[in-house]
Amino acid sequence: MDSTVGRIFSSDPEEAAFIQNDPISTGTVRTLNIYTGLYEFINRTNWISTVEGLDDDIFEPQVRRTEIIAEAKILRALGHFYLLRNFGQFYDINSKYGINTRLEPAKSAEAYSRDSVLETYETILNDLEYGIENGPSLRTKGYTNSTFAKGLKARVLLYMQRYSEAAIVAKEN
Repeated sequence: MDSTVGRIFSSDPEEAAFIQNDPISTGTVRTLNIYTGLYEFINRTNWISTVEGLDDDIFEPQVRRTEIIAEAKILRALGHFYLLRNFGQFYDINSKYGINTRLEPAKSAEAYSRDSVLETYETILNDLEYGIENGPSLRTKGYTNSTFAKGLKARVLLYMQRYSEAAIVAKEN
């Protein structure tokens, strides 16, 4: 039988390395763009903290402020989860090689150390819990909501190998 059947090939060395789960360690442009792009995405969600300081009369209905913060936390959890899957040892809950979880807006280019994988997962789950409890109900496409947060939480729990918890979350209404 031909050993190439079912394999995916690429003429781009960096892409081929990702396909084979053996990324090139020389810091190529694509890898750098993924890494910095996700942290930029997270940083933008962190600026949502400014919403807390706005006047109440801006929000109609009043619950909308809480929903906006929940939406941002859901997106931040998504960004952290993608970073962990791409640049951390997501498969080893006891590993010290998680990612740096950013919960405040970055105001400088200061580098921070990694959190452990467990700390990273806890940060992700905390944001998702807030999103589940405070996010808006299922809405039109293009918006995040509490239903999306539940689905992402189930997926995160699967990656953590907490299968029975993942099944319970997936079955919730």
